[in-house]
Amino acid sequence: MLLLCMALIHNIENLDNSKPAIYYITNKLNHKIYIGSSLEPHRRFNEHKNMLILKSHHCHYLQNAYVNQSGENFEFGIIEFIKHPTDLIPIEQMYLDIYFDNEQR
Repeated sequence: MLLLCMALIHNIENLDNSKPAIYYITNKLNHKIYIGSSLEPHRRFNEHKNMLILKSHHCHYLQNAYVNQSGENFEFGIIEFIKHPTDLIPIEQMYLDIYFDNEQR
């Protein structure tokens, strides 16, 4: 299910920042995924990129991978736009559960 949704990647450069979204950052070399949610996804992507460049990202696994591999090996995209901001966290958790359940198999 997650891979099907990820095929619907939106161009993050032209995102409508007024639409809440579930987003991902994926390492194109090992296919590991960071999943998050934001009320303003374009702003959040920029925050992630800046933290990774400054080597201050809160996710140490993502930071280490970014340092050890070129930034061009990471892809930022939208999994799903969310209509109601109150649904962000439950839907993000659903995607995390699906992804990590599939990782353990």
